[in-house]
Amino acid sequence: LQRTKICMVFESSINLFILMSYRYTCNGLLNMLDRNRRVKPHPERFQEYKGLSDVIICCEERVYGEVYECILMNAQIEHCHLVHIINMDIEDNEEEAITGAALLCQLCTMLEKSADLDTEIEGILSNFENICKRRILHAVCFL
Repeated sequence: LQRTKICMVFESSINLFILMSYRYTCNGLLNMLDRNRRVKPHPERFQEYKGLSDVIICCEERVYGEVYECILMNAQIEHCHLVHIINMDIEDNEEEAITGAALLCQLCTMLEKSADLDTEIEGILSNFENICKRRILHAVCFL
């Protein structure tokens, strides 16, 4: 009787694993996780980054707010390095991730081509909003 219960639990676990694998494959989650695994070895935290950047791009308004607050809380007077924080919301699904990545590559190309980013960025972002039909958030801070 005990062996039968163990077999039933094991069989139920296998069925659940198969069902969940199918579900997460269908909704693209396993593909996104696999892609993320190949792109970077582990999750990264903005708060641990020690370098200076001219532009920080976020893909979620909540993260944009956290980055902005983190910079304000940790600003060091001796650097006074201007940084642009940009946000374009991207839903957490495979289709939106692919579309969002292509759009952000386009935005980065536009920013990279700028001769004077600090004076041209508002126009670039306005133009980009018209192209992608999405709301873009922008803030300027000093690192």
